[in-house]
Amino acid sequence: MDEIPQGFEKLRAQILPEFRADPEMSQIAEEYVMEVPGMLQAIREGLEKPDLEVVRRNAHTIKGSSGTFGMIQLGLIAGELEAACKRGESLEELKIKAQHLFDEAGV
Repeated sequence: MDEIPQGFEKLRAQILPEFRADPEMSQIAEEYVMEVPGMLQAIREGLEKPDLEVVRRNAHTIKGSSGTFGMIQLGLIAGELEAACKRGESLEELKIKAQHLFDEAGV
């Protein structure tokens, strides 16, 4: 298994114990955790361009998958960012919501 990127240990710790007990499910959860940094980077880049569809789409993916693996708060915050994109909130507001997502992810 690849090393989890520095700073993402917080996400790994949130994986539900029942997933950790099952080797196959644990691997799936670990693979998801390994994908989160790329999605967060895409959100950062989307805010810089700005390309709010990239931000919305990645927030949506994080929202949907995080809850499955027990990362409830991360999913909720991603959902707030997704909804803010849909509402057309200002770029500054989106950046604030994105920072909450980054903080929750531990990066």
